[in-house]
Amino acid sequence: MNRISMALLGLFSLVSCTSAGDVTHPYVRQLTWFSFVNGDDLRASCAAESPERYRLIYNARYTKQVRVFEISALPGGGATVAERMTGQANILEIVPGLEQDWAWHGQTAQTELTPDAFSSLKADFAADGVYAPAPVGLRLYSDAYHWVAVSCSSGAVSFHAWQFPSEGFKSLRLSKSLLGLKLIDRPIPEPTAPPVLTYKMEERHPYFHMEVGEGGLVGTSPLLGPPSDFWKNR
Repeated sequence: MNRISMALLGLFSLVSCTSAGDVTHPYVRQLTWFSFVNGDDLRASCAAESPERYRLIYNARYTKQVRVFEISALPGGGATVAERMTGQANILEIVPGLEQDWAWHGQTAQTELTPDAFSSLKADFAADGVYAPAPVGLRLYSDAYHWVAVSCSSGAVSFHAWQFPSEGFKSLRLSKSLLGLKLIDRPIPEPTAPPVLTYKMEERHPYFHMEVGEGGLVGTSPLLGPPSDFWKNR
């Protein structure tokens, strides 16, 4: 089986693999990404007595840079914030037995928020619509820019997403708050225009999109080229 065939098999496997919440290893990340973004592990453990948890993901073109923020409430009102950044995550370039750099395995950092800082962050979440109904029908493209938020608060799971370009994405307070923590000292991609894509097979980059339904992701599709509606209304 050639490398492209292996990659296609891996991409189609994305739909059925369930995440346990740990995407440290590149193979695990590739095979459980959709489940991780949907927060399946967070949903399974969410109960009325559970501490508040938030997972926020900034997709700055999947094969270029992705930042994941895991936020967990602490007794006393504060919270921990753990950030993981990955980049150039191309399954076609995995070489078994070869340790890749930070782009594959990720770079991590962690901090602790005071009760006041955590309350301020949650106010940003509320203003941005983190707890609002999910934007049904929105397609999140891997080679574009988007934020996803999934949370467990008082036993209730919320899911929301914002894709660039949109007014909602542009006005996000959570983006400034989380990226402004600067836990990881690497440049943060900021979209200024829709990406110009070529989708040539020789570029060896996998593409996919995820569709939002009521309360979470309802559809996924591995792609070698953009669907016919990719540039619609963009």
